[in-house]
Amino acid sequence: MRIDLAKWGRALCYPRPSEAELQARLRQLEELGVEELVERGRVVIDGVRVLGKGCVGIVIEAVVKGVRAVLKARRIDADRDSMKHEAKLLSLANQLGVGPRLLGYTKDFLAMELVEGGLLVEWLSEVSKPSEARSVLASLLTQCFKLDAAGLDHGELSRAGRHVIVSPSGPVIVDFESASLTRRPRNLTAITQYLVVRSGAWPKLAKLLGVEAGRVEVIEALRQYKQSPDEAEFRKVLGALGLA
Repeated sequence: MRIDLAKWGRALCYPRPSEAELQARLRQLEELGVEELVERGRVVIDGVRVLGKGCVGIVIEAVVKGVRAVLKARRIDADRDSMKHEAKLLSLANQLGVGPRLLGYTKDFLAMELVEGGLLVEWLSEVSKPSEARSVLASLLTQCFKLDAAGLDHGELSRAGRHVIVSPSGPVIVDFESASLTRRPRNLTAITQYLVVRSGAWPKLAKLLGVEAGRVEVIEALRQYKQSPDEAEFRKVLGALGLA
């Protein structure tokens, strides 16, 4: 394991690193099989570029047992004392074919396979081929339906622009830190409302998908789905979006 502690200490123990905490976290990195931390990203912490900084963790690119990975380091001031819950729900999502592949976790770290691609909000502004729009959106909505059927609510898909990465092989829903098995799942409803109402991209998408129906028809299909969230009503939502 090649980690320059002087360089990475604050990112690994943000925002208040201590020698004892750093040593404890180094042992956890060894347990996970972290071989290297990679400086890349738009966020800078103490002069070091990382992939992201959230309320729960600092997101760092890494190499874990030879695999390019994303390492999420729990913030010292996070509102939870372990990454176990997020790891459990990501593992469940993986069983459904959803989310980045979980590589492992410890008390303070979550390791996932790196997903290369652009954020959904960027993809929406760039997509121009009907076949691509249909493929990506059908896959994304199907993943959301699978989560609904399993009772797993992501919790952030009403702001899906930054919680979905569109990779060369398709869309990947990321960041399960707010996910829950106790809330009523509303993944399909949230992602559809984002696409049709919040993103501002619906006129463009409707043209690409060849849909004449307006927002009212889509919202009505969603209302019926909320009352009966089964596959038949899911197919009606796809139909309203021109994806059936």
